[in-house]
Amino acid sequence: MTEKIKNLFNNSKSVAIFFHTKPDGDAIGSALALKFALQSLNKVVDVYSQDEIGDEFDMIGARENIICEFTPKSYDLAVVVDCPDIKRIGNMISVFNNCAKSLNIDHHLNNLNFADYVLTNENASSTCEMVFKLLKDLNFKFTKQIYTCLYVGISTDSGCFMYNLNPNIYSFTSEICQNVDNLVEINNKMFRETSLNQFKLLSRAYYGIELHLNGYLATITLTKKDLLDCNSTMEDTPKIVFNFSTLKEVKVVALLCEEKTGEYKVSLRSKTEDVFKIAKAFGGGGQKYAAGCRIYGNKKSAKIKLVNAVKGLL
Repeated sequence: MTEKIKNLFNNSKSVAIFFHTKPDGDAIGSALALKFALQSLNKVVDVYSQDEIGDEFDMIGARENIICEFTPKSYDLAVVVDCPDIKRIGNMISVFNNCAKSLNIDHHLNNLNFADYVLTNENASSTCEMVFKLLKDLNFKFTKQIYTCLYVGISTDSGCFMYNLNPNIYSFTSEICQNVDNLVEINNKMFRETSLNQFKLLSRAYYGIELHLNGYLATITLTKKDLLDCNSTMEDTPKIVFNFSTLKEVKVVALLCEEKTGEYKVSLRSKTEDVFKIAKAFGGGGQKYAAGCRIYGNKKSAKIKLVNAVKGLL
């Protein structure tokens, strides 16, 4: 596959890169690392996102290097990173359809093999890990900018090296860390820094935690009203589930956040249990210890559906 990808890159003068909606550090980091690497070969490279990018990714130049609006341009190659289903790139599928060939680089368990060429590794900690190894195999020259993008993706998708790990992660991240100047600043930005509105939302989450199945499952449910009262958005919720995943007595943590009336986005985390199986039961996906899905219903019925599904899988 490496030789095929090499030929794809060599034969493509223009490349469009895509990732899933509501992108995280792994999606953004892998896309930008690939963009900067391909630009060193004098390729025309554009990265597209349906959603606006948060300022926490300014340290890797995300907002200035990612296009958040449709353009009618055509490209020789589309590269979709960190995304198992083409529908998940949202309205940027119109740009994807203007690309002659396609490549998908992904580490999720439920990849649908939608591209002409597919590079997957379910055992990888992140898509950034896969991009790092791919660029190594293709003899790209790494810059501090590329290393920093890769670190952001690997650290965020592994929960600051607490899950989604594999036996080799510390060996290859050693090289990355040695070439990133602002590790402390990045870690503070990704894992510690919290706005006042995020803190208010977190306090509501603490107040509303519930235990089920003899403490096996903890749920936190946030409604649109909670978000409105705290002047927050869905983008403020990832740190909440990260905080609750530290609960000592609980095996599985689920954050249910009302995205639309009658529709809850569910984020699942665990240190020991395969939460991908829970997400899959609702048509979702992800990794073994970090997964997500959507459940339809009101606040009470969505929670009951989740608890019953977890009970059935025990």
